[in-house]
Amino acid sequence: MKLLYTITSSIVLAVSATTASAECCQKDKAACTNCEEAKCDDTKCEDTKCEDAKCEDTKCEEAKCAKTECKDGDKCDAEAKTAAKENAAMTKFAVTGMTCKACSGKITKALEGIEGVTVKKVCHKSGSVAVNIDEKKTNNAAVQAAIVTTGFKVVGEKLEVPVSGMTCGSCSKKVTTAVKALDGVSSCSVCHKSGHASITVDTAKTSKAAVMEAINATGFKTAVE
Repeated sequence: MKLLYTITSSIVLAVSATTASAECCQKDKAACTNCEEAKCDDTKCEDTKCEDAKCEDTKCEEAKCAKTECKDGDKCDAEAKTAAKENAAMTKFAVTGMTCKACSGKITKALEGIEGVTVKKVCHKSGSVAVNIDEKKTNNAAVQAAIVTTGFKVVGEKLEVPVSGMTCGSCSKKVTTAVKALDGVSSCSVCHKSGHASITVDTAKTSKAAVMEAINATGFKTAVE
């Protein structure tokens, strides 16, 4: 009888402990924040795609040439030139550390407080910031400083450069090698099919003009008419 009482008591204690543990877990779940989810000012990172982010194909094989799908060649060229000029007017930065919309909102607010800056796009998904800068009122350095004060890091300026004359993989490789040899260049993706180069460079070390000169020195043309 004593043995039976001991076994029964042990079972009751085990069940009680399990029940208590389960209740504790439920309480913890209510108060616990998933540590694996990225945080930004206590705002959960939203998995929705950034509405303003453009899909940037890094693989040249997947890039589609817009001209092949354009029925009106003259119209296509005109639209391409207009887009190129608008793109050239914008200054883009590669920014690390953003994880959610609260992050991009923080940077947007900081930049909107600078006279002469028009914010075009800030996206945490692509880690990019695009603005128009009125050089008469402010400058590139002031914009970068404002971004840094929000707690994020500016890797460099993002250059989207149209490059003409490339016909194969060897051409794009030649341009890539020349650009990556420059001081301050952290990334460079060149595609001969789209005739496009995406470059991230610290302009405090190498100017945009120097990047263009390096590309032109390979025998290809970067000028936008």
